[in-house]
Amino acid sequence: MKHILDEIIKIEKFTEGLTKIVFFENVEKQYAVLRTLEITGETKNLSKELRLKNRKIPWKDIADMRNKLIQKYFGVNLE
Repeated sequence: MKHILDEIIKIEKFTEGLTKIVFFENVEKQYAVLRTLEITGETKNLSKELRLKNRKIPWKDIADMRNKLIQKYFGVNLE
């Protein structure tokens, strides 16, 4: 779980002070954020016990987002 929180902190750092326009113009920031979201979506590596203890977290949605990013990498709509 700590690695997921670490990745969320990275996204916050990558996007701090960015406007939507600047983000859309900065391919490196986009790549960094998308890659970090992919890593965050690796919920299958978490124990079932941890997921059950944290039922309020939408684990399936997180994993689904990761799958969409991986499968549609070149077609990701940043909007």
